[in-house]
Amino acid sequence: MTTSDAPSVYDIPELNGDSTVVLDALSAHHGGTASSGTVWWLNHITAEHDHCLTVGVRGHLGALTWDEEPGGTWIPANGTNTTHADYFTPDGDHNPQLPGTEVRYELVLEAVTEFIHTGARPRCIDWIRASDAA
Repeated sequence: MTTSDAPSVYDIPELNGDSTVVLDALSAHHGGTASSGTVWWLNHITAEHDHCLTVGVRGHLGALTWDEEPGGTWIPANGTNTTHADYFTPDGDHNPQLPGTEVRYELVLEAVTEFIHTGARPRCIDWIRASDAA
């Protein structure tokens, strides 16, 4: 699968499975001085819970948002963007990310890898509720 063919949503039923497709897609969008980024959703849905890690890459930065039912939306406590950041799905749909969601790219990779292996909110990030960030 090429990066342009990469889906916007990855369902991860077996979390200890192959993470190559996800990490390759992130890697392909890393670097440069992009004014807009690419965003994907990593879903882990079971009968007990519904979790989603939204992941974006924009140059040397990335965006992270954690959504869970019924827990709400969480963003990094140390996110650097003060306004919405422009991100687009691989299909070209505009999906701006909330203020406070951007962190360094290496931290995005660490969070994605942890989520793929645990299915839980990544502990390498200090999270705050998005509603508390305003």
